[in-house]
Amino acid sequence: MREFAEALTNIKIYRKNALFRVLVVLSNSIQEVGYIQGLNSIVGTYLLYLREEDTYWMMVYLLKKRGLKNLISHDFPLVNQWNYQLKCFMHQYIPEIYQHIVTNSFSMRIIIYSPSH
Repeated sequence: MREFAEALTNIKIYRKNALFRVLVVLSNSIQEVGYIQGLNSIVGTYLLYLREEDTYWMMVYLLKKRGLKNLISHDFPLVNQWNYQLKCFMHQYIPEIYQHIVTNSFSMRIIIYSPSH
């Protein structure tokens, strides 16, 4: 049983180091994104299923080719746009719910997270 616990500890240390390495390389290779809080959750999830190198290339693909960098880059431009679109949609099509949110001082950030506002 002790060997099993030691093996698990070694795996955790390796994964933590792999996470750090992938994040550093991503930050340096895609400088317009850099490091954004929450990126570690995405990379960490991929590291559960992919090798370190494959995780890096998957993130490069998602950030550059699939537009993920537009969602998570500094100032979160797409999140802000989606917040605005959601607000307009709710105001137009479900005004009762929108009014309830406004009246009770809820923030739209509860629905779509935007740390910059």
